[in-house]
Amino acid sequence: MKRPIKAALVLVGLGLTAALLANATAWLIDRPQARLDRSIQSIRRDLSRQGRLIGLLTFDEPVPREWATGAQVLAPGTVCVPARFGSGRAFDGRERTHIDTSLRWPALGSNYTVALWLTVRPGSRTQDILCGSGGNRLTGFRLVDGDMTFDVPADERPAVAYPFRRYREEVCLAATVNWEQRRVVLYEDGTPMASNTIHAVNWQHLNISFGKPVWS
Repeated sequence: MKRPIKAALVLVGLGLTAALLANATAWLIDRPQARLDRSIQSIRRDLSRQGRLIGLLTFDEPVPREWATGAQVLAPGTVCVPARFGSGRAFDGRERTHIDTSLRWPALGSNYTVALWLTVRPGSRTQDILCGSGGNRLTGFRLVDGDMTFDVPADERPAVAYPFRRYREEVCLAATVNWEQRRVVLYEDGTPMASNTIHAVNWQHLNISFGKPVWS
């Protein structure tokens, strides 16, 4: 049974500088609404041209949307709740409580980073977080028997995992996949927790979703 989580998502290709997002945030906050709207549109165009930021969901809006494109997402059963930075989305653990986006996993390519902030409440050692599956291939974050797990899509399932302990705390999870170095590394608050060798990145044509394993 899935348990409630709060999450925010950043999907980036390798090479995107943190300064881009940090400067953009400060720039947006200081502007009046009309200029803010124009600034958002300009940043979206710039991100699209650079082709490095695939998706960004802050969950600060009452109705969630994919920030870089402005597209709304489906979020049945989730609610907006206070988080450490702004707002988050709370999941009540039901099967039909999830978030679906129009973002596609294959858009990440073979060198990519997936990062999210979340709070996991105790009571369940297995839950879908940000993941997808198709055929025999899994991808993304899951809590499996108490281990925080990240899968790279491939037939041999090159997963990385570590025992998760920080229930009730807001933590940042990140996973980097580098096909050129044949390596996947899983981080918790910037600390490497597990790594593995990869031999392939074979995507299925699935949309990125929170709280359920398969796009349907």
